[in-house]
Amino acid sequence: MQWAFLIALALGLNVWFMLRNPMTRFWRLAAHRPEEVLEMMRADEAWKVFETGLPDDFRRTWPKDQWVGPFRLDLGQPRRRVLVLGRNPGYKDSTARILAELNSGVKSD
Repeated sequence: MQWAFLIALALGLNVWFMLRNPMTRFWRLAAHRPEEVLEMMRADEAWKVFETGLPDDFRRTWPKDQWVGPFRLDLGQPRRRVLVLGRNPGYKDSTARILAELNSGVKSD
């Protein structure tokens, strides 16, 4: 019985920490408002957006030590999938700005 409690506690703490993670909040918001997030990503040099899929040799141009991802963003109508790379380390600051702008409803220029 003690093992079950410890396992449940560990799982609960893991979920709690994941939900508090800013990146988790960002991607959850991006899933609900993909068009707005994509517009902001296109305007920010911290992101590289691929509308038609990744080139076969994309890691030669965007090396893994400088770019993270690819991340998938599913768009509504018409249904399509966009892939994005985030410039390391700038993409984390960009996600914080995008979160703040979308949560406040005010765009910063």
